[in-house]
Amino acid sequence: MTQGIPMLHLGKALIISALLAVATTGPLPAQVSVTAPNPYPLPAFALPTIPAGGAPLTSSYFEHRIGVIEFWFPRCEYCGPMHDALARVAQRYGPDSVRILAVDTDREASREEALSWLQEHSPTPFPVVLDSTGLADSLHVYGAPFFAVVDHHGRVVHWLGGVDLDKALPPVLARYLAARAAEPSAPR
Repeated sequence: MTQGIPMLHLGKALIISALLAVATTGPLPAQVSVTAPNPYPLPAFALPTIPAGGAPLTSSYFEHRIGVIEFWFPRCEYCGPMHDALARVAQRYGPDSVRILAVDTDREASREEALSWLQEHSPTPFPVVLDSTGLADSLHVYGAPFFAVVDHHGRVVHWLGGVDLDKALPPVLARYLAARAAEPSAPR
């Protein structure tokens, strides 16, 4: 078992390094859609929501569901169009099939800045949280917009960046929704 741990981290590091190298080579992030060769567990988290007032959102939000995590920040010029596309994807699938979470990775921005940014874009039919505990860091996300797909076992299985989400995300989600449906013991 311990022999697999270095390979897990090596595989994750190689994917993230490749994605970042490709995503930073042009004026618009390059199109990147990569299946994780060694899926790994989504770290447990409890993050404050935007707007404030509710209980922190925890990693149990994805329990037994396919999930998409959007990493963004208010001053990101490409995040707005990606966020709007993700809202369309959310409406297409609904929360019973695919759970979506937007994570504001800007620790220096205020909750009010994030809320103002959100109000400028499509209505957000999914929770938005502040990354106060370093979820992006623990997943080695160092840029935005960036997306992680989580399978129904709670594992990070796919990464996307700089893609047309309306086109690139549905086939990825279809693969993991089909895998979930094929498991007779998977909760519905």
